[in-house]
Amino acid sequence: MKNKFTAKKIFLLALIFSVCVIVMYSLLFVTIIRKNTALASLAENVKSQMAEKNTLTSLKEKVEATEASREKIKNYFIQKDAVVPFLNSIQALGEDNGLDLKIGDVTLEDAPMWEDVFESVKMKIEVVGDWSDVRRFVSLIDLLPFKVIIDQVNLEKVVAEGSSNGGKKVALADLGWKGIMEIRVLKFK
Repeated sequence: MKNKFTAKKIFLLALIFSVCVIVMYSLLFVTIIRKNTALASLAENVKSQMAEKNTLTSLKEKVEATEASREKIKNYFIQKDAVVPFLNSIQALGEDNGLDLKIGDVTLEDAPMWEDVFESVKMKIEVVGDWSDVRRFVSLIDLLPFKVIIDQVNLEKVVAEGSSNGGKKVALADLGWKGIMEIRVLKFK
């Protein structure tokens, strides 16, 4: 009977020891799974941060590489506070070409497609002079290093008229050519 009792004790002790070992292995297994999950999450974070770093580096390189082009494009538009110097340059362009120039009806309007970034400087320009000078001025306006939109151009011969005995109008003198242009130039807001 003592052998049975001792055998039961040994069996019970072995069973408790086995359960403790199983519990310890289970806890160890769960801990390993949690750490692997955390490690996988950290590895994914590192991978996404490296991808983000590479993207930012690439963007920085592109920004640096396109700086000259962006500066050139920026110069196609009138700067925020440079409307008066622009109008002065138009005036000087007319004077350099020997024209009588008058700028009128200067207004600022929102640019249709880019109202949050640009506005249009709309103006009416009237020039009087020789045909070649008026034509050159119109061409130079079109060739300005700005985004110029020519809405309308009217060119007409200017003559001084008088009347004869029959009531007909007769040209007395050739006064040259008159050009009237309506243009819009984009300007930063």
